[in-house]
Amino acid sequence: EIGDTLVYLLRLCDELNIDPIKAANDKILKNAEKYPVEKAKGKSKKNIRNFKIIIIYVNLL
Repeated sequence: EIGDTLVYLLRLCDELNIDPIKAANDKILKNAEKYPVEKAKGKSKKNIRNFKIIIIYVNLL
């Protein structure tokens, strides 16, 4: 279940002294740089939608 996975991941982060929120934010920023909307536009509506969500989220940081 997703809940079990979340608990396991949070415990792993705790054991490895990793801030899960910072790790997720870092990954989102990295993906936004690696896969800019302009580069992917027209290739997949699903992916473009996801990139726009990432850009909106990054702008909220």
